[in-house]
Amino acid sequence: MAEDQPSDEGWGNHQWLDQSPRHFVLESGQIVFQRRCTRCGRDFVVDISSGARYAVQASIFSFHRLHEEVAQRWLGQLCPGARLTLDEDDRKKHIVELRISWERARE
Repeated sequence: MAEDQPSDEGWGNHQWLDQSPRHFVLESGQIVFQRRCTRCGRDFVVDISSGARYAVQASIFSFHRLHEEVAQRWLGQLCPGARLTLDEDDRKKHIVELRISWERARE
């Protein structure tokens, strides 16, 4: 969702797991921070340099960026307030893996 960002209305409606988001350096050198909503369980990353927001499925070693259609929907909606069964299908719609750089993280 880099080009046309959604409004902040839905973004501010989530209940974030951490008040201060976790920052990660990716293998590409890109710095992102992660946000997870405790109510709906949706995960997002934000590119620090551009401010672009992406819907992702988080794993231990990487983030799997979700299809643009999923990202637009998740970022454009208010938090549903609970985990949705449809979100499980959405999480299977990966388009690219964003691998975390553990070497850079230790520097």
